[in-house]
Amino acid sequence: TSGVDYGDFDNTQITLPAGETVVEFNVTIIDDNFIETSETFSGMLSIVTGDSQVVIDSTADTATVTILDEADTVTIGFNQTIYTVQEEIGFVTWRVVASVSVDSDIVIRINEITSGRSATSGVDYGNFDNTQVTLTAGETVV
Repeated sequence: TSGVDYGDFDNTQITLPAGETVVEFNVTIIDDNFIETSETFSGMLSIVTGDSQVVIDSTADTATVTILDEADTVTIGFNQTIYTVQEEIGFVTWRVVASVSVDSDIVIRINEITSGRSATSGVDYGNFDNTQVTLTAGETVV
């Protein structure tokens, strides 16, 4: 999207100086810090003014750019892996975090691991097995 993923260049005029065969033009790529699929945009040449003998090569009049995301995956995990809580407090708050914000909601399931534990679900703590939480688009913390 123009202005979001790359700088707006629509209707930008560049001049090919007399005697030259190359002119360069930069389009700004905007790092939006979202994990997303590859995105593309294109530019098309047209002549505004100049020699009537100059024509646009119809096989090379359009250039397409593919913007690759800076990261292939989002890393999601608990913000800390060991918690200690006083029983009389009555709850523990787990925080799930993502390495970067995402461009669409992600549903995360929390499964209970019962083997090798001394506390019992329903006796020492409330059952949370198969609980789902949602990491909302644009956020990094559940």
